[in-house]
Amino acid sequence: MYHDIVWIVEPNTTFKNFARYLKLNNKKVERKIDSIDHNYWRVVIGSIPFVQYYYNCFREYENSPDLFYLPDYDTTKYYPVLKDNLLNSDCFWVPYEYLYLNVDKYFEMFNCDRLFIRPDSGDKRFTGTTIGKKWARKELDVISGLPHNKTNGLVLVSSYKNIDCEARFLIGPKGIVDFSFYQNLEEDFETGRILKNFVDKLDLSGIVAGPFFTLDVCLSNGAAKIIEMNSFNCAGFYNMDYYLITKAVEDYFIGECFK
Repeated sequence: MYHDIVWIVEPNTTFKNFARYLKLNNKKVERKIDSIDHNYWRVVIGSIPFVQYYYNCFREYENSPDLFYLPDYDTTKYYPVLKDNLLNSDCFWVPYEYLYLNVDKYFEMFNCDRLFIRPDSGDKRFTGTTIGKKWARKELDVISGLPHNKTNGLVLVSSYKNIDCEARFLIGPKGIVDFSFYQNLEEDFETGRILKNFVDKLDLSGIVAGPFFTLDVCLSNGAAKIIEMNSFNCAGFYNMDYYLITKAVEDYFIGECFK
């Protein structure tokens, strides 16, 4: 039997326009736990703490259908599989404290004046960023002082790469749902075609958590590369078509009913 879908969307965030779209199109949107009918398919959209909260609340309803996955896209899981398709394929991983104590050696190793670093963990304890050679330890001091940043985890380190343009793709069970360029860049048809063809040819089997996920890709010196993968539930949709997103999710649930 097919159930209706309840969308649980974090208010007043990057998803507020998506929540407004759902309401204007008569989709069921809830936020209070006691208002949610657990016979419905549940889709949770929001920040990592928001999704984590509902994940914990719903654990007692393990047999209920849902579509929300924690951000478990650790780079150590999918980087070894994607290899040369990655922008930062020359990376390695070190504990944060090793990076801090030996940062000068890593600049020497890559023979560069800037490094790219990001947490291994998909929970984004800090956003991927670059650090310069001159003020590296001061910049690392700022990062280690950020709220919720645990400095005992692994950090990905690579050389700095130039990015010509960047886009986010939403991938579903049937392939690409939609994509959007970053930073309101003018959408160039040829660039979009190159990135779309690149994504279409990727073999992502065995490394995705859940039927939907996002894939950030770019052109770097003319070559298409993957930047990172993210949880569908915690990644912004930017200028993607909300109709295509909701239809893909609804089609997925209908397909699950008739398996």
